[in-house]
Amino acid sequence: MPITATRLRNSIFGRYQKYLSRPLAQFIQLATRSRRIARYLVTTATPAVILGAGQQRRAGWLATDLQPGSFEVLYLDAGKRLPFGNDSLAFVFAEHMIEHVPHAVGSRLAAEVHRVLRPGGVFRVATPDLATIAQLVLPQLDERARKYIATSN
Repeated sequence: MPITATRLRNSIFGRYQKYLSRPLAQFIQLATRSRRIARYLVTTATPAVILGAGQQRRAGWLATDLQPGSFEVLYLDAGKRLPFGNDSLAFVFAEHMIEHVPHAVGSRLAAEVHRVLRPGGVFRVATPDLATIAQLVLPQLDERARKYIATSN
């Protein structure tokens, strides 16, 4: 039987992933990733990938992260060659991720996304608002800043 995200999630590895060492979880992720990507690509006309998904899930989107919290999320190091063919994706989304990588890595990532996007594909990048972040060092914090700090820790 082929290994699917559902089978992994329901397997002993999926149920106990949080107890696995990072190297073992990463090994399992890498061993199954190509097949899982191939299966995803044949099941959708508009393949879409989230980079740095964290806990974020979107119906119909393939969630990826450097440190996946579950087997529903694929291991993907965005600083390396993306595991997708040329012109294979319709959408790529990175929210609150790009600001965590060095400029050179971000530049390579943008080039990689350009390679894997279909003609007319969309790469959406969302980052925190610099003005909002800068206000976090003010002596008097407004409610929005306090809430941001509370949810960021």
